[in-house]
Amino acid sequence: MNKINKKILFTFLFLIILFFVVHKPSKLNKGFPIPLTAFQSNIDYKNQYEVYNWKMASEEHGLPNYYELILKMRGWNEVKEEALGARKVFTKDGEIVNIISLNDKMELHFINN
Repeated sequence: MNKINKKILFTFLFLIILFFVVHKPSKLNKGFPIPLTAFQSNIDYKNQYEVYNWKMASEEHGLPNYYELILKMRGWNEVKEEALGARKVFTKDGEIVNIISLNDKMELHFINN
């Protein structure tokens, strides 16, 4: 493999890793990771919820597996008993977040115990 192909392969792998690993923090909970490709469309500080436009979200298929893995890696544990339809529930250190996955949209509802 020549130098140019190695550089292209390295760049491609770097971008894939960057896409799957690097996330921005939520504005309501700095410890909750938001995908870089999700763009905030609404935030309500009083009621503690955020809405993001995100092409990877789907009502039918839910959240992408890689995002759920990122949440788990960051210490957020899914409470499977609380899941209902398009809603999944995650907890960390007494904090609860309800994630509602809709087509091209993700709603985050934070609940502090």
